[in-house]
Amino acid sequence: SAVLYCDGIHENYYDTPWADPAQYLKARSFNALGNRSRALQEYQEYLEKFPTGKHADTARRAVAALSEYRVQQSSSEASP
Repeated sequence: SAVLYCDGIHENYYDTPWADPAQYLKARSFNALGNRSRALQEYQEYLEKFPTGKHADTARRAVAALSEYRVQQSSSEASP
């Protein structure tokens, strides 16, 4: 899967130009799989590692959207 591929890049090529897009792809993959919590973690990790990276603006928007989704989910679960 894409996640395993990206993990391999991080383990072996973390200091190459491939690390940036691999981290971003990993976050997108988790989001596409419906694992929003993990996607949020991965986008945040992307921004920690690559704050000015090629996908930083998109990652910031994704973090905002996923954070909002999490707040909405928490609110709906708390409502009777």
